[in-house]
Amino acid sequence: RVSVEYGTLCVMAPDGALIESIEVVDLRGRTIHAIRLGLAARATQVRWDGRLADGRRLGAGRYVVRVRTNRGQAVSTVLWR
Repeated sequence: RVSVEYGTLCVMAPDGALIESIEVVDLRGRTIHAIRLGLAARATQVRWDGRLADGRRLGAGRYVVRVRTNRGQAVSTVLWR
């Protein structure tokens, strides 16, 4: 499940799955932000505050979120405000 709550991207893996990576992609297909979790850091839930590597906040708009787990991949579209 992928949602945006109060300016935070929330990703929750389905039962028994572990999140390996998350990519936030703009509608042109460019990766805006990537979160890669090492084998020991895999999680069932990940939150991201929308800050980019240079400290700026993600701009408002529609984005594609790709979530890869140990059980496969899911793609969602979110509206960031």
